Amino acid sequence: MIGSGGNISAKAGDIVYLKARDADLGKAGIGDFVGYNLKKDKWISKKPASHEWRLHLSCFKARPDIYAVIHVHPALVLALPKNIKIIKPDYYELKAMVGTDIPVIKDLPAGTKELADAVARNIR
Repeated sequence: MIGSGGNISAKAGDIVYLKARDADLGKAGIGDFVGYNLKKDKWISKKPASHEWRLHLSCFKARPDIYAVIHVHPALVLALPKNIKIIKPDYYELKAMVGTDIPVIKDLPAGTKELADAVARNIR
């Protein structure tokens, strides 16, 4: 990975910890994360979260068995043609990791509810 783009989040009990807005992922420390209480549907930090907070929370809400979300922008994925609908795991190593076809979501604006909802629908 080149650069500090992308976001990470993790769930501990009812609390999701997300990267704070403008925090450098490559240099992030404990003060660079904010908390959100899933049960109370409420932020527990005053610092703003990353613009992609909706996407991360939608994953945890759609799949209670998810405990972490890693959202990065690798150059090889960004180079894929926009007309691809599914990535088929043809190599045994990829099949072992993902197990099934990987849906590709149409290009939607970053940080939007529309993108978060599309991700949630496709990870169920």
